[in-house]
Amino acid sequence: MANVLIATLGDYPAVVTEMCTKLEELEIPIKINKIIVLRTSSTEAQDGYELLSEVCEGSYDLESYVLDGIDVATRSDCYAFLGKLFSAVKSCQNNKDSVYLSLTGGRKNMSALMALVAPFYDCVQALYQVINRDTSSSHSDMLTAMEMAYDTLESKREKMFATWEGLELVRIPFDNSLRLDPSYRHEIETMNEFALEQRWEKLDESDLLDEQIIVKLLRIQGANELLDVYLTDDAVKEYKYFCEHEPDLAGHFARCFRSMQFAVHLADEKRRHDNKSGKVDGKTHPFHYYKKGHTKERPFFCTWPDDIANYPYPGQIVRQVIIAGLAAHRSDNSPLYEPGVKQLLARVVTSDIRKLHALEDVLQEAGKDGGEERKKESVLIVQLGESPMVATQAYTLLKETEALQRDIKEVHLVYPGRSGTIAEGVRLLVKLFSKENIPCKCREVDLADIDTDERCQLYQDTLESIIMDLKQEHKNKGIVREIDLVISGGRKGMAAMAIFAAQRTGVRSVYHTLVTDTDLEDYLTRLTVNDLSEMKPDKRRDLMFLHKYQDQMDKFTLFRVPIGPLVTQRKDV
Repeated sequence: MANVLIATLGDYPAVVTEMCTKLEELEIPIKINKIIVLRTSSTEAQDGYELLSEVCEGSYDLESYVLDGIDVATRSDCYAFLGKLFSAVKSCQNNKDSVYLSLTGGRKNMSALMALVAPFYDCVQALYQVINRDTSSSHSDMLTAMEMAYDTLESKREKMFATWEGLELVRIPFDNSLRLDPSYRHEIETMNEFALEQRWEKLDESDLLDEQIIVKLLRIQGANELLDVYLTDDAVKEYKYFCEHEPDLAGHFARCFRSMQFAVHLADEKRRHDNKSGKVDGKTHPFHYYKKGHTKERPFFCTWPDDIANYPYPGQIVRQVIIAGLAAHRSDNSPLYEPGVKQLLARVVTSDIRKLHALEDVLQEAGKDGGEERKKESVLIVQLGESPMVATQAYTLLKETEALQRDIKEVHLVYPGRSGTIAEGVRLLVKLFSKENIPCKCREVDLADIDTDERCQLYQDTLESIIMDLKQEHKNKGIVREIDLVISGGRKGMAAMAIFAAQRTGVRSVYHTLVTDTDLEDYLTRLTVNDLSEMKPDKRRDLMFLHKYQDQMDKFTLFRVPIGPLVTQRKDV
């Protein structure tokens, strides 16, 4: 049993050692015995980890969970990060360790999602963030690993364990009411694939999409692991056609798709039949038909990177299912399917997930009646820091994401009202939204910054009150509106607080925005309120509402954050 710090690692490895030092300086000290680092495979992260290994030897045990990519910039990257995080915490749970989560360091996308794991494992004791009171300098005088590369070991240790001016340790509010009953986690981890399918048949679409992601994070990896399912453009067109013209068949296909997430089902020769030689990325690759039961639908698919027919033999890796087409057995007198196998094999299939459609998006979009536009009225709540563009970016992405079908009636900006810089950004946003005829309401929290335990608690309480007041207002007026909560703005700890607020108040629609192009993200992040204010109105509008990037919208993405069972649902779990 040990006290374990789990931290993300970015360009400044000293934020990890600083967290350990701050925890050990508390009134009731927390002596860290082991550090688990979550990092990308970038050169900077590798160098940072090697530096940590040098300076921590003899003081802390060190372990690393490495992501495949060099960045966490897409939805897929974020889910991969969550998978590593859940694995790390689960290992600690099994060892009966006490876990402390650090929200400081690494990409904001990584830190923003750290809070998701806390309710699932009772080994998680607390979440902390190291705050720099000098907001004009994000890391004070800290150095990168490269900048210390030629220092002596003594000098490296001195710099890595220095006392940094202006850095404060802040605890993020988290209490036992947010914890899940351990029996839920145990049930999900041990339930066989057939019981899971039956469970999912009883869930509504919103809860189902969230639970399928949570299940992937909780399940023990093995023959019963859950795979990521993607559809090609051709398969999506066919599915949309069935939704409009043959809804019963579309329903059968939807159940098939969910069943295909289980590697054990795809490996079952009673469900998988035929072995056809097709092309993926221009190279020969096996394809198969899948059948769930005695029905006529037959998705035509392959698995990637290796063939499911050889699974789970050593050395075979299966991560994704790619559905290339939707065939159906149309006649009892003929064994042939429509479309035919030659037509299906002639299709262009790629393994690039950026050019494919995630199953959850396809099913969510299919919720429209007969392809008709049926937009849900919603209220958008955005937390703000010093980057006002978070609000307009989230608004545009929600409006333009076809699967979500949002008609945003109001935008509510939640922010520390005593911060002059943030307040100036809010005034700019109010003018922008007003010119677009979008009602925009300011929800000030009576703070200059969220930089102490007490201020975090006040912010958390205020955010929850704002959400509950909105719900009550809608109820009193007889209005049915979704509440869309965006966690991307403000300090990293604000994302965690927003997730906890959503769980406590019953908000299911929680979103995170990403800029997938790092150069573009750096440019947008550097834009200050003054920079935006000095722009010509038309140029500012085109930039902030992303009109300027109409031909590059693939560089922006918004994805739904899977927050698990809400506090209000947990009695039924």
